[in-house]
Amino acid sequence: MSEVRLVALSIAVLLLISSALTACARGKEGEARLTAQPQEARTEQAPASSGAVETAPQPARISTAELQMIEEWQRSQVPAYPGATRVDFEPFSTQVENGGMMVFRTADTPERVIAFYRGALRALGWQELRAAANKVVAARGEAALTVNVNQEEGATAILLMLTDAP
Repeated sequence: MSEVRLVALSIAVLLLISSALTACARGKEGEARLTAQPQEARTEQAPASSGAVETAPQPARISTAELQMIEEWQRSQVPAYPGATRVDFEPFSTQVENGGMMVFRTADTPERVIAFYRGALRALGWQELRAAANKVVAARGEAALTVNVNQEEGATAILLMLTDAP
């Protein structure tokens, strides 16, 4: 079990470093690139021209009746990815109840996972802040949720981080 936690923590650290580097690169580019969303929300899309970060897939059409919430994050309304297996949960010290990091695995593609979370979070009233081919960042009330996906060994790792909203 400690090996699984080490892998999950390693993935989390790599994704956080990648996010920080991406944010720094965007800051040097000047103005943020924004695209209008159907619900008047604005989402920053990753630049497609660099080749390093691909554009996020379109949100899946999701009905809230189809969603099952993660038990620890029920109050924050964080949906579980259908059929995914939970690997780990590491709580953080946050203002959000049970804030922390969860890791899941699924056989589905990263694109399908990101499309699901973009649609599900929107249906639940989350405001999408950023989206890329392997990442979604959203806020709702006092909570912020980051969804990172990574293809590894024939499966997709889903890293969810529930923290305080900025």
